[in-house]
Amino acid sequence: MRMRRLLTSAAFIMLLAVPAYAAPQLIQANRYEGYLLRNGSAAERTALVLKYDAVTGAPVSYLETVYTGAAGETKRSGTFTVKEDRAAGASRFTLKAKTRGHDEYFLRTSMGTSLRARNTGDGGTLLATGAQLLKDGKEIMRFPASYSGTIPAASGPGILMEVTFRADHTFRIAETYIGEPEGSNKFYGSGRWSVSMVNKKPLLTLKTGDGDRYFTVGDKSVTMVDSRGHAAESKLNYTLTKAAGGDLFKAAALMEGEYSQTEERVVFRDTATGRSYLVAKGGDNADMERAYSDTGTTPGKYLPAMVKGSLVVQHGADGHPEEMLLVERLVALGSQEVELVKGDWKIVSAGELNAAENIEEGRERPFLKFDPDGRFYGYAGCNRIAGSYIVSGMKLKLDGILSTKMACSDMRLEDALLEALPRVRSYFVDKGVLTLKGADGNTLALLTDENAAR
Repeated sequence: MRMRRLLTSAAFIMLLAVPAYAAPQLIQANRYEGYLLRNGSAAERTALVLKYDAVTGAPVSYLETVYTGAAGETKRSGTFTVKEDRAAGASRFTLKAKTRGHDEYFLRTSMGTSLRARNTGDGGTLLATGAQLLKDGKEIMRFPASYSGTIPAASGPGILMEVTFRADHTFRIAETYIGEPEGSNKFYGSGRWSVSMVNKKPLLTLKTGDGDRYFTVGDKSVTMVDSRGHAAESKLNYTLTKAAGGDLFKAAALMEGEYSQTEERVVFRDTATGRSYLVAKGGDNADMERAYSDTGTTPGKYLPAMVKGSLVVQHGADGHPEEMLLVERLVALGSQEVELVKGDWKIVSAGELNAAENIEEGRERPFLKFDPDGRFYGYAGCNRIAGSYIVSGMKLKLDGILSTKMACSDMRLEDALLEALPRVRSYFVDKGVLTLKGADGNTLALLTDENAAR
């Protein structure tokens, strides 16, 4: 009997020693601020912090501070839930206070960042004002977080690498190859990032179309590592340090996705990050709306699109500031235009000449590449060629064609190609094959995108 009492007592002591809830080691804290009307009373300045498990994304807790004037304040805390409402294109937040009181309801649209009060008799909007990544309660990253540094290159002096992480788990990375000609030495990539704990350190995983990249988070720095969190066994630098400002999303970059418009709103869905953005007024917005209308597409239907754009803050239809996409240049709209620009086109034939039968042994295969900036370049079989192009729907025109002046023993294919290109007036892409046509509709040249064919 005495032994049973001792065991029961020990079990009770052990139960007291175990916390009822162990907070996640990595927390993302998102902060919102603004003025809310409660039950018709005067607007009260409110700050709301929502905390998530940074690894799983699960809601953890909230802290709400209401400033009541004369330096007074009221704090509420508790848990919250998030429910996706696909029909409304929004997320619905429910805040459940620890103490007695009614639940609070907020709504955030899928393309917005602010929270709109949805309680009966309440009104107002809380704007996103900042976010942090915390490890054991200590800040290790404040969003948007930008880093830069020079890392080794396979050849040349090195690569200037810049990366920006945002609170919505998107990232943009820029790599500038030092010593290479300006204008063709900088490459951008975007995607989504996640975080986990590996070897007792936060490990960031960046998902890109070219494969995953990994960084460990340090004090005001991130370091490139492998998937297990191991740094390279080298004395060379693989660390990027915190950069003041430098949000890469505010710089214009090429974006591929889908575009849609109605009388109420204009939307771009970014393929790389999965984010949808309202399209801001200004830039190439008017031309893009006109191009969409010219396709005869049913309003609201999404079309493949490529744009050069950046993120800006403008006031939405409700008067509140929201982050939007400013389209600085429409590159391509519709599947045909997008495939034309994306393709790496190898010459199959020009006029009556077959490329495979008219290439000197050991020479590069002739090709054309259409750049997003409205320029094209290529190799005609002996000389390099370049020029500008204008594409609109199925119409295509190549202008200002320039060529180097080398002489080769057999230039029949090149001569046929240079004769054909200025006469191009339309095109068609089907299953990785590009057909260039003249004003009479006859085929002038055939090209193939071997990557698409695979």
